[in-house]
Amino acid sequence: MKSKNAEAVILAVVLWFVTYLVIGDNALPGEPLFPMVALFVAANFGGLIQRIQIKSVAIPGLLGMIIVGAVLRNTGALKGRSDDWSSAMRTIALGIILTRGGLALDLSALKTLGRPTVLMSCLPVLGEAVTDLLLAKALTDLPWAWCCMLGFILAAISPAVIVPHLTELQVLRYGTQRGIPSMLLVASGVDVVIAVTGFGICYGIAFESSLALSVAKGPIDIAIGFAASGALAYMYAKLFDSDLCSDGFKAALFLLTGIACTFGFGKLGYSGGGALATMLMGAFVQKLTSYDIKALNQRLADSWDLVAKPLLFGLIGAAIDVETLTGRTVRNGVIILFGGLVVRLAMVNLSIAGKDLTRNERIFVTLAWVPKATVQAALGPSVLDYIRDDDDATPEEEDWAQQILTMSVLAILIAAPLGAAFIEVCAPDFTCTLPHWLLLVHLQQRLVVMPAPWVLPKCVQTGFDP
Repeated sequence: MKSKNAEAVILAVVLWFVTYLVIGDNALPGEPLFPMVALFVAANFGGLIQRIQIKSVAIPGLLGMIIVGAVLRNTGALKGRSDDWSSAMRTIALGIILTRGGLALDLSALKTLGRPTVLMSCLPVLGEAVTDLLLAKALTDLPWAWCCMLGFILAAISPAVIVPHLTELQVLRYGTQRGIPSMLLVASGVDVVIAVTGFGICYGIAFESSLALSVAKGPIDIAIGFAASGALAYMYAKLFDSDLCSDGFKAALFLLTGIACTFGFGKLGYSGGGALATMLMGAFVQKLTSYDIKALNQRLADSWDLVAKPLLFGLIGAAIDVETLTGRTVRNGVIILFGGLVVRLAMVNLSIAGKDLTRNERIFVTLAWVPKATVQAALGPSVLDYIRDDDDATPEEEDWAQQILTMSVLAILIAAPLGAAFIEVCAPDFTCTLPHWLLLVHLQQRLVVMPAPWVLPKCVQTGFDP
């Protein structure tokens, strides 16, 4: 376990013990607090699965977190877990994802990187969403609005899986001659914006009683997102350029604002507008300030890696009830997932048709667009949360929501490890731009550039320091 993760686990246990001393039996097993702490600690240990490698490819730690959550749920170890607490934790995690995603979204790069990047940002996610919803309508009993929600949930790419890999490849200059990592990083941010916004609009339509309001829901969500993000970006640009407070305070306040947007607009019934506002706040503030945005995003990284990620994927596992799983739902989920992926990959190839890439580079770009995890984990359970909070919800609606959750989990379990493996295995062979006398090797689960043993004298002559 990484030292920071170990520190987070120790602090969580100590915090629980102090809380027990303060509030007494309300912190013991059977009460809402204890299952959350137990799940957080167990999920961190579940993440150690990433130390297991199959042919030099590390298994994503998020799979271990999901498995641990599912085991704890179905063995009764999370007795007393509150659905309200779980829903709130998932919303907080979504707020962190969107806030960091907005900061990583470089709108000016869309113009610089050209038409293929713009197409990569839109065509694959929209093509897959439409395919998924049509397959869902054909295979399941879900209403159209629910099929649309499922389509946008499954269509989103996972920044948590691809961004670390692409950033590392960019540092190592793999594929940088043709801008492959930059193109994928920028496009992934827009991909998530489209998927989350589309889900939010469909979510509002599905649970809106008035037809007129349902039709107006989409434009209202978009207008709210742009207006709120613009105002907040202007305010934070002024704050970032001032010396009124420390960098740590600026980062914390910015993150809390993103979480507040996600929660607040959701409470008002405009979850799509809240998600859009949270994402665009980070994208717009980059254009208005000279502050080091990359450093800001890095400061927020620990909030995701140490707290939100273990809780989010632990909770998505804890939402899986084995007794509710049916072979029909699993079969339908697999068909919908792979059907959507086929169309997504076809749209990727169409998007980069005009870009000067080799055949191997086209294969790499296509396969890198497979991973799914973060958005599915954050949005998959949200429909079930809503149904459980709605006193007028029917058993049929709860079954529909459970189907959406099951298919979201299947997407994570199948696409996350596949996508991560594709990137790690294909990158060195398909995007190689390093000098021929350097080697890319796996060292302690990281890709590291090292000199080939037969050219060590050349390294000394050129001053290369691995």
